[in-house]
Amino acid sequence: MTLIEQVEHHEILDLTEFSKEEFVRKSVMQSKGIVCDFVCFEPGQSAGFHKHPVQDEIFYVVEGTGVITFEDRDDIPVNLAA
Repeated sequence: MTLIEQVEHHEILDLTEFSKEEFVRKSVMQSKGIVCDFVCFEPGQSAGFHKHPVQDEIFYVVEGTGVITFEDRDDIPVNLAA
């Protein structure tokens, strides 16, 4: 594995932004193998069903609760720091 020369640091509170119209997605970083977005949802908002055929997806809950819903497996309830 080759290490990249660039190191990034982001403050979560600086990225946090909500909209009543739709969820807010901010790109944090991207490389050939990783896409990292910070996404803020208001209650009732969702990203809709979608697939990532060549990427894994990692969720980290900063505030509140939610449910990750899958087509082919049980839902996963999530909460703070889950």
